[in-house]
Amino acid sequence: MRKIDRMLLRGLWAAKLQYGALVLLLTLGIAIFGGSYAGYLNLGESEERTYDELLLADAFFRVAQSPATVVQEVADTAGVEAVEGRIVHDVGLADPKNPGELLSARMISTPDDGRPMVNDVWLEEGAYLPSDASDSVLIDDAFAAKNDLFSGDEIELALADGRAKMTIAGRIVSPEYIFKAKSLQEPFVAPGAFAVVFARQAVAERLFDEVGTINEVVVRFAEGADHEATTVRIQQVLAPYNLLESTPRERQPSYMFLKLDLEGFGEIAAVVPAMFLIITALAILVLMTRTVSSQRGQIGLLSAVGYGRGQVVRHYLGYALAVGVAGCVLGTVVAYGLAALITSAYADVVNIPVVVIDAHWPVFGIGIGLGIGTCVVAGLLPAWRGASLEPAAAMRPPVPTGGRLTVLDRLLPTRRVPFVWRLALRSLFRQPRRSLVNAAGVAVSVSLIVASLGMLDTIDNTMDLQFGQIEAYDVKATMAGPVPAEAVDEFAGLAGVRRVEPLVESPVRLATVGRSYSTLLVGLSPQGELYRPLEKEGGRPLAISGLYLSTGISNELGAGIGDVLDVQTPFGVQEMAIAGTVRSPLSTVAYVALDDAWQLLGTPDVITGALLAVDPERISAVKESVSAMPGVINVEALSEKRDAIADFMALFYQFVAVFVLFGVALAFLVVFNTVSMNVMERARELATMRTLGFGSRSITALITLENAIGAIVGIGAGIGLGYLMAVELMRAFESDSFSFNVALYTRTYVAVAVGMGSVVLLSQAPGVRHVNRMDLARVTKEQSG
Repeated sequence: MRKIDRMLLRGLWAAKLQYGALVLLLTLGIAIFGGSYAGYLNLGESEERTYDELLLADAFFRVAQSPATVVQEVADTAGVEAVEGRIVHDVGLADPKNPGELLSARMISTPDDGRPMVNDVWLEEGAYLPSDASDSVLIDDAFAAKNDLFSGDEIELALADGRAKMTIAGRIVSPEYIFKAKSLQEPFVAPGAFAVVFARQAVAERLFDEVGTINEVVVRFAEGADHEATTVRIQQVLAPYNLLESTPRERQPSYMFLKLDLEGFGEIAAVVPAMFLIITALAILVLMTRTVSSQRGQIGLLSAVGYGRGQVVRHYLGYALAVGVAGCVLGTVVAYGLAALITSAYADVVNIPVVVIDAHWPVFGIGIGLGIGTCVVAGLLPAWRGASLEPAAAMRPPVPTGGRLTVLDRLLPTRRVPFVWRLALRSLFRQPRRSLVNAAGVAVSVSLIVASLGMLDTIDNTMDLQFGQIEAYDVKATMAGPVPAEAVDEFAGLAGVRRVEPLVESPVRLATVGRSYSTLLVGLSPQGELYRPLEKEGGRPLAISGLYLSTGISNELGAGIGDVLDVQTPFGVQEMAIAGTVRSPLSTVAYVALDDAWQLLGTPDVITGALLAVDPERISAVKESVSAMPGVINVEALSEKRDAIADFMALFYQFVAVFVLFGVALAFLVVFNTVSMNVMERARELATMRTLGFGSRSITALITLENAIGAIVGIGAGIGLGYLMAVELMRAFESDSFSFNVALYTRTYVAVAVGMGSVVLLSQAPGVRHVNRMDLARVTKEQSG
């Protein structure tokens, strides 16, 4: 081994803790980048492979009702490869764990023979439906798992005209419900509270008394077909049957929400590692500068014995390269395992049946290139400066710069500041680069933590808004169809019910020139207290006649207050003006007063459901009583809707916890490195102070003050940066269905400030301990000689 290489190894070993901290810092950055981004790609490929294998439809069409023969007309349309006609209805399902209560279910018909050519299913357990099945169904695996249901078990469906017992043939996963959303208006449902049930076409026709008819058509387009033109042709075929919805795959609820979730995750996977790489680069720059400064004599000796400038540059670049190679190797190994862990955990939560885990070496290669490149670029400047020293100048100690006033001395009357404070402030301003890295490291750490916790606060605040201010009922009852409004009196007579308000809900298609939007029409009492849309523009919601649209719908249609829309319901088309817009963060619905709802449906004095305010201790009993009423197909407590979101967010909370830990680790490593360098550079100064009578407490106070000042600056900057990051990250999850106003609670600011302050104090402990244990005579002799 060459002598210059041995010098490199000795130099690395002499500062092993500092360079080791940089290796760990880079390892975290590379691991987060490679693991999260490769996991993101794995999940995208798993999703697409599942859709391809299960033949997910390219377009979905919902009609009021049409003859089954229309399927052949659609099949004959140019650009269509495969088509299925189906009967789809929402029904009730007796809770398997508490048969007295009703849960929500959706029954979907499948062909009487064989498997569907569009929207097939993945069989998890049991068998597919036999051709002669008269009472057999398939049930979605997520619901079955939550309720301990298996093939051979019975379930009881609640229909408009009674109950029907069915036998489970198998548990399945449907490509339409990987992300289990009822609709764009109800994106979150508890897996154990909403079931998707499949039955043969003949069984569905018998249960709903709809022989020879369908109400949904699903289509796969031929390869190379113009999707937009083909969709228009299919819409023309279905127009005579009151076309209510025309939904491309991109707008199908499960597909759309899963893509939205993955895109948000992908943005996080790109932003967070960049922070680690930036701080790693700054830390290497400072540490390399300190290394070159402390080895001026060696640089002069190398130059004097014939080593050229290029050799000296390569020697000192070796320090940065060693950090880069070690960090990238370790980071890539961790990244591979992390990618597999993320993919498996996410796929398990959302029930993706076809899981793809690939190495994605290009991603890891980019990570290695970024890591080594960051280190080399950061180390190049101090290496070049060191190599530029002339031998004679390098072998002389640097000329002291004593007597010069710092910027701080010129701006502030520091003579009145206590001595220890003055020393701490001057040290910060005399080493601005080191102070900047320290503050920047804390700022980036704080921003990462604030952005993560800010996302949690925003979601919590949004749920309080949706399920506290907007929806304030305790129990919601849904009927199989419109019933006389007098049915409200039956609910009011139940023990524990304090208030009942009527509700009308119906699927609608809103249309203006060149644009349309399918959503849910919600008719409410203008004087209601249990469901109160929040005003955004146009005055108090429901105060005057007209449509009140969520901002998402208004933007999609490009329509505003006063514009007249065509409102298509299952009962026909009417015109109605937009009266206002409302805040609706977790759903996109169109609100109207009850009178307007009755006008649009063409039937006065009817309801499709009721909202109940119930004494807390009576909620369970009221749910059972309402479930037993004729015509009721679903009973849901508002708390269950909120719990469904919390269940879905469980994995997200775990990711946030990991990012918070990464932020803490980043702060610890940066402050530890800065304090260590500070102590090594100032060993003589601190030793001299000790010999002059400064006690351990004074030295500790001095170091603590320097770090505290840097931490305060970093925490302040980090909170601002973290808020901006939270805004951008939440924007990645927004769509016409979701809207978020970023909120950060006071307790979050306090917790971050106190927690980060504690981390800073903890990370300086090794340096303080070293100072207090120094051999004063030895250090003074070494530094002077």
